[in-house]
Amino acid sequence: MVKCFEVNQLSMKFQRNLDCEIVDFTILEPDWKKLSFLLANRVIEIHSQAGFYYKVRVPRFGREMLLHRSTSELYVCGEGEEVYRLNMEYGKFMAPLLTKSGAGGGNNCLAVNPINQLVAFGGEGGVVEAWDPRDLSRNKAAGTLKIGAEITAMSFDSKDGLNLTVGTGSGQVLVYDIRSSKPYAIKEQGESHPAVISNGKSTCS
Repeated sequence: MVKCFEVNQLSMKFQRNLDCEIVDFTILEPDWKKLSFLLANRVIEIHSQAGFYYKVRVPRFGREMLLHRSTSELYVCGEGEEVYRLNMEYGKFMAPLLTKSGAGGGNNCLAVNPINQLVAFGGEGGVVEAWDPRDLSRNKAAGTLKIGAEITAMSFDSKDGLNLTVGTGSGQVLVYDIRSSKPYAIKEQGESHPAVISNGKSTCS
């Protein structure tokens, strides 16, 4: 179920029921009129203001999804080492990215740098990989950062893109300058709960 609220008027704009549990969702436009939902049954549903519009099946179960606006592609990470790219202009999947960050079980999270548009992936491999969407012909990451623990969340600084915050499955939050391989700040959340970082669509735990 999805509910959209108008905060200024303290009222609900609409409510929609979907066929399956929602794993993640992304707003495709500056307003709420175009939405994308990643469902637990390996389906991506696209909704417009009028309601359901289109759906496509993902090859593997997804864990997180985001829109890379410069290339109009939905990136979906999840089980396995592949990251899938759904091109919104052509309406089809492009060649997937084969990552090392998903080795051992899959990728858990992804983030887009707001300045240079690099896409970063993190997962059970304990490595952050940054890919440049402008040149994917090499099928190789532009840079890697070894964390040494399962990565559960990531977020770039929205102001200058120089800071990368990484959350681990052991409850640590590490803040990096992307020009350095060592964190300049480490926060222990305690009780070994996986870290969830606020990146504009998630809440901090």
